[in-house]
Amino acid sequence: MVTTSADKHIPRIEHKVNPISYELSKDGITSSGLKFNEFEDKSLEEKEKKTINPKSVANVFIQEIIKFSKTGAKGTVDQPKGLMESDPQRLVQMLKSLCEDVKKLLMSESHCLSIASPVVVVGDIHGNIEDLLTIENTLSISKLIPTSKYLYLGDYVDRGKWSVECAVYLLSLKVLSPQNIHLLRGNHEVRELQEFFTFKEECTAKYGPQNRVYHLLNDVFDCLSVSAVVDDTIFCCHGGIPSSVHTIREIQAIPKPLRDPSAVECLPAHELLWNDPSTQESYEATIELVG
Repeated sequence: MVTTSADKHIPRIEHKVNPISYELSKDGITSSGLKFNEFEDKSLEEKEKKTINPKSVANVFIQEIIKFSKTGAKGTVDQPKGLMESDPQRLVQMLKSLCEDVKKLLMSESHCLSIASPVVVVGDIHGNIEDLLTIENTLSISKLIPTSKYLYLGDYVDRGKWSVECAVYLLSLKVLSPQNIHLLRGNHEVRELQEFFTFKEECTAKYGPQNRVYHLLNDVFDCLSVSAVVDDTIFCCHGGIPSSVHTIREIQAIPKPLRDPSAVECLPAHELLWNDPSTQESYEATIELVG
């Protein structure tokens, strides 16, 4: 077995899979009837009693997003609407409270999370709110995955039309169930890429040029971890194994919050977000093209 102790090399990586998610009703219960405080580890109950409070900001956000998506209030791909865009002041006030809570949780976590199986590993969401609200129900009905633990590998925003709603939904889940919801950073949780793609434009179009939503969410993204290890064996990240570091301890030494995970400012984090696996043939073709 490959271990993750500081004097060992990074174990094998688990790459991205199809998106999954949850669907909650008004009382903070999943579509399968599982309350968020009813986990396999009953010792978590006292820590997470607030998850059954339907009036908590996180639960209200989840209820609003489900209603927003199901009732058609989200508009269409050609004419998307925003969550609570008719009352942006209330949205910002709620979001500020949510972000303060989730930042405290994320700052207490290592840049390399340690997770025990079973856990569902989830790839890119990219603003696809329908996928995010569908898969958990499918898994619950089919009983394919007997777990309430999920590891998301990043890229929650950009490309899709409802990046704000996807990000807020996932952050709400994290606050409701911090021991079971694990969120990693992707390369699209970085301001420079968002300005080139669609997230900043989406925030401005939905909530105005002040960009308070954009800044609040990015301040949270700066606190996201960049990797995880499942069962001391499977190494997970958004991109690929870095060449600039060789131990888990070096990854854990990456500072938080990290505003700019660029190759200049923090090469290990940049590689963890950007290093895509490729075949030898693909690598050689790329070298020939750029060389």
